[in-house]
Amino acid sequence: MNYRDLANTAYNLISPSMVHERVQTLLNDAESDFDQIAEVIECDPVMVGQILRFANNRGSMNSTQVDSISEAVEAIGVKGMHGIMLATDARDTFDNVPADLVEVQDFWHHSVCCGLAAQVLAKHIEHPDGDRLFVAGLLHDLGQLAIYDQLPDLARQVLEKAGEPEAYRYRAEKEVIGFTHAQVGAEMMRNWRLPSSIWEPVEFHHEPLLGNRYPIEAAILHISTSVANAIEPSWKTKCDLQQTIRAIDSGVWQVTGLSEDDLEPTLNEVIMRSFDVTATVTPQALLIY
Repeated sequence: MNYRDLANTAYNLISPSMVHERVQTLLNDAESDFDQIAEVIECDPVMVGQILRFANNRGSMNSTQVDSISEAVEAIGVKGMHGIMLATDARDTFDNVPADLVEVQDFWHHSVCCGLAAQVLAKHIEHPDGDRLFVAGLLHDLGQLAIYDQLPDLARQVLEKAGEPEAYRYRAEKEVIGFTHAQVGAEMMRNWRLPSSIWEPVEFHHEPLLGNRYPIEAAILHISTSVANAIEPSWKTKCDLQQTIRAIDSGVWQVTGLSEDDLEPTLNEVIMRSFDVTATVTPQALLIY
C-alpha cells in the first residue's frame, strides 16, 4: 500500500461528539448565524475537512474553491449541514482507531493549538490568509489518523522506534512504512478538492524548505507544530521554549521574516485563546484544566 492508496481508503476518522452536538444545537436555533456555526466547526479538524470537502464538491461546474468554514456553511445551507452531521454521527468512528495509538482529545487539542498558532504567526507578519492557515493547522495531522486506523501494527512500530518527539516519528514513518502522515494528509485533501494553499503546506510541514508554491505558509505551519507541541499535554504544563526552538528548522526564520522572539508571545496567545475555543465547544471541559 502506498500513501495514495491509504488516503483513498481513509474514511473513518475520529470526531469529538461534543462538537457535533453543539453544531446540531446551533443548526436548530433560528437565531444562530453562519459565523457562530463556523466558530464551533473550526474547533474540530476532522469536521473542517468534511465540510470543506462537501462544499468544494457540491457543484463541479463552480470553479471557485471554498476555503473558509463560514463560506462553506453558507454554501451548503442549514439542510445540507443537517445531512452531513447526521451522516457523520451515524458512523461509529471512535472504535476504529486503537486507543493505544491516539487519544482523540489529545489529537483535537494539538490540532486546535497548531491552527491558532498559525493564525497568530500570520498576524505577526501581516500575512493576508491567517484564516486559511488556521484551517491548514487544524488539518495538518489528519494523515496520522489514517495511518492509525488503516495500519495500526506499522504505527506501533513507528511509535516504538521513534518515541515521543514528532520529528522522530516523521522520520520513523519513512523508514517503517515508506511514506509519511504528511503525504497521506495532503493526498486526502487533494482528493477532497481542497485548495493547494491548504494541502501543500500540510504536505511539507515537517520539511518546510521543500515547499515550492507556498513556502511561507509551509514554514509557518512548521513553526506552529512546534508551538502546539510545547503546549501539550495540557494548559497546566510549563512550556519549554528552548526545546521548542531546537525543534524548528532554522531556515524558516529567513523564509517567513519571523524570529525566535515571536515564539513566547505566540505561545501565550495560543494558550489564552485555547480556553475560548474550548468554551465554544463545551464550557464544562474547562473544569478538567
